[in-house]
Amino acid sequence: FASNIQQSVQVNIEDVTFGECGFIEIPPSSPGEIVVMDGGGIEATIIRAEIYDPEHNLINVPTLVNFLLQGAPDGTHLNDGGLFAQAYTADGVASVTVNSGGNPGPVQILVTVDCDEDGVIDLESVSVPVVIASGAPYYIVPNYDPQNTTSTGGGFYETEAAAMVYDRWY
Repeated sequence: FASNIQQSVQVNIEDVTFGECGFIEIPPSSPGEIVVMDGGGIEATIIRAEIYDPEHNLINVPTLVNFLLQGAPDGTHLNDGGLFAQAYTADGVASVTVNSGGNPGPVQILVTVDCDEDGVIDLESVSVPVVIASGAPYYIVPNYDPQNTTSTGGGFYETEAAAMVYDRWY
């Protein structure tokens, strides 16, 4: 042959084991309601943060996630007693335990992630994944309607009655 055929191809090799962080979600906890401490029910639950890549896949590289309680009732704490906790993701999900305090109310949590560990927060989310509900019975109030009383004969009467039970915060 009188001429040579020459062709070049550029090949890029990409590490797909870690896609950059795309977004973060804080799903509702299960159970979504816990009771105040010593309220006679479940007093703790797990809060999760799910980290996704831009293609909506959970990331598969262990990544440090920061959890911070904001606006939680007095005494509410994460893990072993603080308002701040950290956890690494496992298959894109990091979790901490939230424990109820002595008062009911919503638990607002801030979750932040520095995916590339450059000191700048890449993702942030705020949510109310759990509510602390009322505690143990404290007040009992009878409730009936005297207008709804009927005579059954022999000096006896029948009426519908109810007992309204409240915790110490009504």
